[in-house]
Amino acid sequence: MDTNQTPRPDDAAASLEQLRADCETLDRRTRAPGWLAPALALVGAGYVASPALTSEGNRSAVYLVGLIAVLVLLELARRETGRKDGSPGLRQWPMMGLLLLVVLLMFSVSLGLVALGHAAWVVVPALVAGASLFLGLRALARQASERLRG
Repeated sequence: MDTNQTPRPDDAAASLEQLRADCETLDRRTRAPGWLAPALALVGAGYVASPALTSEGNRSAVYLVGLIAVLVLLELARRETGRKDGSPGLRQWPMMGLLLLVVLLMFSVSLGLVALGHAAWVVVPALVAGASLFLGLRALARQASERLRG
């Protein structure tokens, strides 16, 4: 058996087509679902707006629903992509810390606005938190996808 056979053009074309299909599948599976960042941003904005939307004693139920919503969204994303993200990379920790800081800061501003009787203005910090989460989560997803590819 001769192992130095020259591949036929048909075999080479079929191999290239298979490789192209594999690359497309890998790209689709490593990309975060497009709905994930807006959905998580909406949950974060709801968390920031919660002081104006709930009474003092009813907030813990809202927080629990928010936490469950985040867990469900992450599970749906895992099922759609077929991959479970491991621990964040070293480059992603600062961005995650910054996003957490922005959300907590905007939540504090919301609490202050409600305490001062300006509950209608809570929409501003909620929008800031939601937009920050959306942009930050998209950047984190892009970094995670690049890390998996390369």
